[in-house]
Amino acid sequence: MRTGPGNRQAGFTLIELMISVAIVSLLAGIAIPEFLNMQLRARRGEVFVNLKGMATAQITHKELYETYVDCDVSPTTPLDRNAYPFEPLEAGWADLEWQPDGKVRCHYSSTLFSNSNGDWVRNIGTCDMDNDNLIATWWMDIDPEKTSGSSRHMFLRPNTATAASVRF
Repeated sequence: MRTGPGNRQAGFTLIELMISVAIVSLLAGIAIPEFLNMQLRARRGEVFVNLKGMATAQITHKELYETYVDCDVSPTTPLDRNAYPFEPLEAGWADLEWQPDGKVRCHYSSTLFSNSNGDWVRNIGTCDMDNDNLIATWWMDIDPEKTSGSSRHMFLRPNTATAASVRF
């Protein structure tokens, strides 16, 4: 077999192959954590959408029946990053006539507050999106008449522990 310069066989050398594998590994090392972070952010969006939907349902219920609805926690499944079916038969949810589309990763509830100025309600979403046993809690107050000094009407906010640990 001739080994002259005119008869070289096409192909990669071992060095070229090793450099290619190193570059692909480096790119994967950068891309995979970013991909996981984007998945977490997408899952976290669930609680924002559902709390806003609950708020709209509460306002509608108040306009129709002159009262807000107190709703028990649903679903009653473990708090982890798995999605579970929402349980609309828990107390209050049938009256509110709201439920999310599909399975959920968070637990949802509504707490009714009364004072001398009137009633208001707090919608609550509790999640452990990344399965690290650190629970994030978000709420949205529905208080258009500003009956409470502590509520903020239609403003989505985390509880203090969630905000302190930057869980959003």
